[in-house]
Amino acid sequence: MYKDVFQNKKALIFDLETVVAGLEEVYAHSIYSVLVDLEINWINQNNHIQNGNTIEEAWKSIFRDPLLKQKIPLEKVISSTYKKMSEDLDSLDSLEVRDGFWLFIDEVKEILKPKFILKSEFNNEITNKIIKLSGIEKFSEVEDEE
Repeated sequence: MYKDVFQNKKALIFDLETVVAGLEEVYAHSIYSVLVDLEINWINQNNHIQNGNTIEEAWKSIFRDPLLKQKIPLEKVISSTYKKMSEDLDSLDSLEVRDGFWLFIDEVKEILKPKFILKSEFNNEITNKIIKLSGIEKFSEVEDEE
């Protein structure tokens, strides 16, 4: 089945945030924690993290709220969000990959032997923690793009 679909393909690119289950909750909790610290937790972070928004896009969306009067440096909240996310990930024993991911990888690997590439919008520290917690490290090499 996959041979025809991926014929002549040399690599498959996966978005880490869609491969690993549970990241949405960690991501949302991290933003909410920063909102609490800033005492603006009346803003519903879930309205701003939909459709795969990056952390920066989520905060830009939050800052467009007409009721928000505070001027907060974007870099400060992004940095705080990554710090909270790192703390949240440190408290976990593991993360699960989505159902069917490993089966898919095994089948495609046997047929095509492509290169697998993981892409992530998170910084290297967070990405490495996610890879370790999910067990994805067994088939990936992490390259620093920063």
